[in-house]
Amino acid sequence: MRGQVTIYVILGIVIVAALAGVFLLKDYILKSEFEREIDKLGFNDEIEVVYDYFVDCIGEVTYDGLTIIASQGGYLNIEDYRYPVNPLVPFTNRLDVFGNGGLEVPYWFYESSNGVQELRIPTIEGVQGELNEYIGNNINVCTNNFSLFEEYGIKGFDEFDVETEIKSDKVYVKINTDLTIDYKDVEQKINGLYVVVDSDFGLLFNDAVNLFRKIYQEDFLEEKTIDMLVLYDELPFSFTEFSCERKVWSKQKVIDDMKNILELNTNKYHVSGKDYFSLDADVGSNAYFSYTKDWPFYVDIGPSDDNILKSDEIASNSLGGSFLRNVFCINDYKFIYNVKYPVLIKLSSDLDFLFAYQVIIKNNQAKVSLVEQSFDFETSKLCDSITMPTQVNVYGNDLAPLNDAKIDFKCFDTICDIGYTDSNGYLDTEFPQCLNGLIIASKEGYNDAELLTSTNIETQNSLFMDRIININSKIKLVDNGIVRDVNIDEDVQLSFSGPNGYQAYLDENSNEIGLVPGVYEASGFVTKKNKIKIEKQTLHECTTVPMKGLLGLIFKEDKCFDVDIGGFDLDNVIIGGNNFEFSVGRDGLNNQGMVFYLNVYNIPNTQEEILEVYDKVSAGDSVNNFRYPEYEN
Repeated sequence: MRGQVTIYVILGIVIVAALAGVFLLKDYILKSEFEREIDKLGFNDEIEVVYDYFVDCIGEVTYDGLTIIASQGGYLNIEDYRYPVNPLVPFTNRLDVFGNGGLEVPYWFYESSNGVQELRIPTIEGVQGELNEYIGNNINVCTNNFSLFEEYGIKGFDEFDVETEIKSDKVYVKINTDLTIDYKDVEQKINGLYVVVDSDFGLLFNDAVNLFRKIYQEDFLEEKTIDMLVLYDELPFSFTEFSCERKVWSKQKVIDDMKNILELNTNKYHVSGKDYFSLDADVGSNAYFSYTKDWPFYVDIGPSDDNILKSDEIASNSLGGSFLRNVFCINDYKFIYNVKYPVLIKLSSDLDFLFAYQVIIKNNQAKVSLVEQSFDFETSKLCDSITMPTQVNVYGNDLAPLNDAKIDFKCFDTICDIGYTDSNGYLDTEFPQCLNGLIIASKEGYNDAELLTSTNIETQNSLFMDRIININSKIKLVDNGIVRDVNIDEDVQLSFSGPNGYQAYLDENSNEIGLVPGVYEASGFVTKKNKIKIEKQTLHECTTVPMKGLLGLIFKEDKCFDVDIGGFDLDNVIIGGNNFEFSVGRDGLNNQGMVFYLNVYNIPNTQEEILEVYDKVSAGDSVNNFRYPEYEN
């Protein structure tokens, strides 16, 4: 009996120990490697006071950085806009929320001044890098005031390295440093500071990307805008009316009404519910949409007679058409809208995460997406299903094999990371199965190479990459036929779009450009620092319409409106530029340099003169004194 009791006691002890071990192991597994590093730290009470001070201070700095980055769409530094702002299409790459530069939010999608669509969605790795930069630049506030620790000797914090990791509800910060704390002849070295910041930044970021994906891919905002054009009587769109009176509209009144309608409806959008204004998106945080009529807005409505909207008449202006209109009182109206306006999206938790989206309507239709990006954070199921043996060879333009070329595979809007070529420029691995997929090879110093192929069968593929060759560059201005240098009060932006999506850029300070052989589309603008005021003007404009009833067969009458134009200030004004195409051959890149010419004109002082300059820029090589780029030996 006593032996049986002993066995039960031992068995009970083993079970309790096993359960305790399970709970300890579970706690160890659930903790991140970062948190396990914190548990290893051990200080006496006097040293821990200083350590805790650093941790709290760095936590505050980190949260300040998260607040700024969240308010700027995931960016600490918003890149400069490379094109002059057309006062009639006043969009850049960011939305000035208050109109005074106090809060600028970058567009995650927009169309640039030269008509190129841009996607600018940050990655979580990029956000972590910018947060590292902010902490590194501001951590000195934690070392400037040691008055609380006059009895301590603190040194070794001059050099440090910042690492961050953003999770859904926490941000982990590690400061790698050789910090030494000396207190009462007791010295302790601290090789790292570990900080955990409670914040839903990661959740907000993921929600923002998921929400943007739904908006962008489903044209949610564009489709709602088209609905407004159809449903609101204030916005003439497309309808047939049985009336003997021919209608006309003031374009300015229609624009003002459209702004009010957009402001009213945009603020009603949400991501919870099943009503008309709801968007079905996988978002866990609160989401808000807004547009205000003071923000940039562009609309072109046609047909029109200057600033009066006047639809084309049924059956043109024939006598039969006039008879149908005036005898049977049938009027047909069809207008074409081209629209651009911003929407600000805010996701809220402990922080407000903001990004902007540019709504684009062209010819009464939602935008045609000309740029793609994979938005998935987690590995796509397609990328997990790699089953088809595929061989890839990558060569330079001298036919030499290229090692360490990164190989990606694009199928629809999903991009899979495949691997790298070996020392022989060769990669033999398995690809996802896809019809008409795209193999993409990239390597620093080379232009990307692409090859369309189907991986539903085993294939061998060869890609050829052009080396980017840097040559000297100059920008010269052609001023009334005379070639001159760029003046100190002039800015130049010259962008190039080349083969396989290659992009290059020059400004007035550039002296070198990297090019590859191929055909380029160039877009250049020259602006001058010159404050001008475009005075507001009220124009009295009239159009002729048929009189009501049978008299309209013979007689016409005038309908008039007062139209306001102008009324804005400019700090910089466009004075010239050119859009043109040119080609670069392999032999041309053997030259030492290249000179690019841009035409400039007199400083415009009115809205009409500004438009004339834009027309000349768009005219390409047909303007007087145009010069193509020239090589320099």
